[in-house]
Amino acid sequence: MDLLFVLLMLYLFTCTCMNFKENGFTILQLGIATLGYYCFRNIPKEHIMWYIVSFLMGGGIQVVYSLYTQADYFLLSEKWSRIYGSFLNTSVWGNYLALLLMISLGLLMWVKKWNVLLLLPLYVSLIILLWQSDSRTGWLATLMGMIGGIYWVCRWARRNPLKKSHQLLVVLFGGILMTGLCYGLYMYKKDSGNGRLLVWSVSYKMVKDAPLQGHGINGFRQNYMPYQASFLKKYPLHKWRMLADDNSFAFNEYIKFIVEHGVVSGFFFFSVFLYVLLRRTATKEPRIIFFKLVFLGWGIIAFFSYPFFIWQFVVILLFLIAGMGGGDVMRISFYRNSFVCKAVNIGLMGWIVIMLTTGILYGKNPQSLLNRGIDLYVAKRYNEAKNVLECSFMHYPNYNTAMMIGEAYRELQKNDSAEYYWRAASDMIPYRVMPHFYLFKLYQSSDVNKAYLEAVQIKNIPVKVYAPQLNILYKEVDNFLQHY
Repeated sequence: MDLLFVLLMLYLFTCTCMNFKENGFTILQLGIATLGYYCFRNIPKEHIMWYIVSFLMGGGIQVVYSLYTQADYFLLSEKWSRIYGSFLNTSVWGNYLALLLMISLGLLMWVKKWNVLLLLPLYVSLIILLWQSDSRTGWLATLMGMIGGIYWVCRWARRNPLKKSHQLLVVLFGGILMTGLCYGLYMYKKDSGNGRLLVWSVSYKMVKDAPLQGHGINGFRQNYMPYQASFLKKYPLHKWRMLADDNSFAFNEYIKFIVEHGVVSGFFFFSVFLYVLLRRTATKEPRIIFFKLVFLGWGIIAFFSYPFFIWQFVVILLFLIAGMGGGDVMRISFYRNSFVCKAVNIGLMGWIVIMLTTGILYGKNPQSLLNRGIDLYVAKRYNEAKNVLECSFMHYPNYNTAMMIGEAYRELQKNDSAEYYWRAASDMIPYRVMPHFYLFKLYQSSDVNKAYLEAVQIKNIPVKVYAPQLNILYKEVDNFLQHY
């Protein structure tokens, strides 16, 4: 297990070093992840319970933080359904709760029988919060983890295993049941499901263009929005066009890996996941089974969300892999020879130091470039803002950055460049009104006929979410059309 993890990190490190000045932030993340895994692998098994407790305390802090920050915005009856901690939305919060619920069940291995009732309030609270989060992925991950746990208990409780014919019937019935469940969850939030299908359709086009080598580290984030613009140009009447948005997530970590590293590497990545999950399946040790069941839930979440983007999920993953990797005691043991073991440990720590140093020296978060560009624009330093925003757009092309660059060029009286970026923003998300309105304002002083075409298009664009400020825009467009 240790060797597989080191090889995976070495592969990712080699990929990032192809352009280490642009991928410095990713190298820093790899260094921190490797250091975290090394630390988790040296946890004595008698201390595992306290790490589980710390994860649960972290969830409690998230609840308190969310209630505090939402105190002025939501009614008491809405608080529990609006909680999302420090995460992006309630769906991701639900995924986090699903992992916490499965992790909390691990306490049953250490708590004495007469103290189990003390854990009941914890389980009830987590179940209520998970249900209120309205997270389908969290529900599914929890259900699969529970089914896996029940299967393991039944397997080792039965002295006589099921016949092959009975096993086949169980698998068939389970497959039908899971298919119906997945379809029901899809229909529960159909637009959300279709939005993911749109992202996966665009991702398929990305894989077709680079099936073997992929688009490289961070290639999904750097290429998705231009591909989405091209896809929607090719299929302007696509049934999911209204679900397009400013997106940098694949909502499937396996597809994202294939997009960035190619089909062959993606196959090996998925094979490693299955190997880790299915390794030592015959074990009767509850601790190993516990780690595997939570790992299964994590893998399901990775199929519909973006857990690699959120550090809390990465920490849990490292803890799980480290927990499955050891024997009776979670300690690194590449070789029994003490000298070789020391040399391997020193080499590993040296490699971690190199990654951390390289990441600190060259790590630049694209979001920090965007924030810097916005600050320069607000300070009316338009030429500097334009340069910084274009650098951010090169690393992460997206709708908002394109709009900001267009505004900077407008202030610099460079209308052709402003038009280019506003067109690019409109291509990325066709149903957005603002790019066409900016173009309409731009053409009013230069080409009235083009302004008329933009005005007509603004009136005909179907609006996904009708914001009150659109009334002001439509009123100005209507006045123009009346006097055209």
